[in-house]
Order: sequence, then structure tokens, then C-alpha cells
Amino acid sequence: MDNYPIYELLKHYGIAPFISLDSRTKAKFNYPHPDILCFDDHGHPICHGGIPMVNWGFVEPKGVKYRCWFATKGLEPPKECKCSDSNYGNVVYIKPDFDPRMFPKVPRDSEAFAVFKGQVY
Repeated sequence: MDNYPIYELLKHYGIAPFISLDSRTKAKFNYPHPDILCFDDHGHPICHGGIPMVNWGFVEPKGVKYRCWFATKGLEPPKECKCSDSNYGNVVYIKPDFDPRMFPKVPRDSEAFAVFKGQVY
């Protein structure tokens, strides 16, 4: 069931939710975050250079980790998009507690979620 009480119950028992969003849901990703511009329609942060960041898994207790797209590909970002001097690139953490329904530990567009739901990835 795609509702907040279910997410809270699963969190209480330490269970990662694999719940698809209700088809009637209009996802709202308009949360302010200082290190990004906004979120795209899939809940991925958009860096200050306007590029969607890449999900890099879940890190306890920090949350869902996102990295610079260019850094994950081993590429040098363009000058106007240089968010970090590190080769590892800019990193942003989004805590599922921020909104457990919109930002689950296992992203809905990940291979793990697709495998669990029996979808071909």
C-alpha cells in the first residue's frame, strides 16, 4: 500500500520498502536543499550545473547518496558545471526521513527495485 503509515511501520521494523507509487500520485519533489537546484521527476537531485546526479546507493545513517554524473563516468565536468575540485565529484545525501514515500532507500528506478518487482531491467 502506497501510504505514509505503511512506510512508518516498515521503518519501525527496519524493513526497506519496495512499494510502487500509486498510479494516481502526482509526485511532488519541490523540497529545498542547499546543495542542489531542484529534483527531477524521478526524485534525482539536479546539480547547480543543471545535470541530474547519479544514485550511488544507500549509506547508513546519511541516506541515499548521489554523485556528480561526470565523476561517475570518469569525465572532467565542463567549467560552468564544476561543483567540486575532487575527482570523486560533488556528493549529496538525501535522507529517506525527509519524505520516506518519495525517497525510499531503494530507488524505484533502480535495477534492484525492478528485480524485486519481477520486471525485466
